[in-house]
This record gives sequence, structure tokens and C-alpha cells, in this order.
Amino acid sequence: MLPVIKMFSRTRMNDIPFRRDKHILSGGMISNLIVKGNNIPNGFVVTAEAFRIYLKENNLKIPLLKILSQLDTKTFLNLAETGKAARQLILENELPHKLAVEIKNAHYTLCGEDTNVSVTVHGTATTPEFPFSRLTLQLESFLNIRDEDALINAVHKCFASLFGDKAICYRQQHGFGNADIAISMIVAKVARTTPSSSNTAFTPHTLFGSDEVVLSRLEKAR
Repeated sequence: MLPVIKMFSRTRMNDIPFRRDKHILSGGMISNLIVKGNNIPNGFVVTAEAFRIYLKENNLKIPLLKILSQLDTKTFLNLAETGKAARQLILENELPHKLAVEIKNAHYTLCGEDTNVSVTVHGTATTPEFPFSRLTLQLESFLNIRDEDALINAVHKCFASLFGDKAICYRQQHGFGNADIAISMIVAKVARTTPSSSNTAFTPHTLFGSDEVVLSRLEKAR
């Protein structure tokens, strides 16, 4: 049985079938760079197995596929209606108790009883045939999550975002099926910078594609 939760420090390259590339890289940084004195925000992965358990325990797979099969794939005129129905089905069914407990336990392992620690939740999707597609860019992320109940709510909403209008449209246009699609999540501590700015680094370069250039973008609060 595949794990539902895995800490960054235990994530390896052979985990790709049920986690995404960002998860693997996060785990690699934790494993290899912290011992060299680098300060890297720790975290854990809610694996794609959690999503599959959620669907199975709530008997949602067939109803979801029925809703998605009603999409007009030629005109997409009923895209909003289809997406709303799929997301509503996800959100009206709670996470199984055992799954929620595992996520909360991982959060406690990461943050302890410090209520000042906040985490981010990044949804990231994969399919067996295309593990590194841009489908992840169509999903939602949630910032500044400070307690266990808020974390469970964010995970639940990430599940629903797999059926956002853009995500559904993207899958259809790129030939991805809905039967085997899955979502996993990075839950990581927030890396604090100065009160007035944050920084994002991209590599390879987002415009030129060079893997020898790191593009850094500084965003100041307004």
C-alpha cells in the first residue's frame, strides 16, 4: 500500500508515480542541503494516494466521471456548469476520518504546538502517462494556513480544484483522461522574508529556457 503522507526528508526520485517533480526536488533539497548548513523550509507531501482513498471511501469516482462525460467537448458552452457540479460533489463529501487524522499528525510533526507557524498548501497534479504535464498550473494553492482545521479545509479545496474550469478544459484539449487523474499536495512551512517583500526564483529561465541562468523576481508589498 502506498503511503498517504511522506515527509520531505523521506521523498526520493522513485516516488514520481504518486508525487510530482516539485515534491521530489523539495525532498532532495532537504536531504542533501540542510546537512551543509542551508536553511530550507521543511514540509511533507499529501500523496496522490490520499486523493484516491478519498474518492474510494466516498464512492465518488463513477459520479464524477458521469458529470464530466456531460461536457460539450466541441464548444465548451457548458464548461462552467460541468465544473461547478464536479466541485460541488467534491466539497459536499468530507475527508475520511483516518485520512484527516494522518494529515493532522503530519502537521503536528512539522509545526508542533507553535501557533505562530504557518504553512502553504500547493496542489500539484499528475497522470500515469504524463507525470510532468502543465496541469499543475491550473490548480489552486493556499497560503498562511495556521491550524489543523484550516489545513484540512485547504486540502479539501485542493481536491476540488482538480475540477476547476481551467483544469477540465486543459485536460480535454491535451488528451488527458479523467479516470486516472490524481492530485497530491506540498505542505511546507512559510519562508519569511522582510515584512515588505518576497522573492521568487525561477530556473531554467522562464523566457530563454537556459538552465545556466536563474531568474529572480522581487515582489514588494503594497
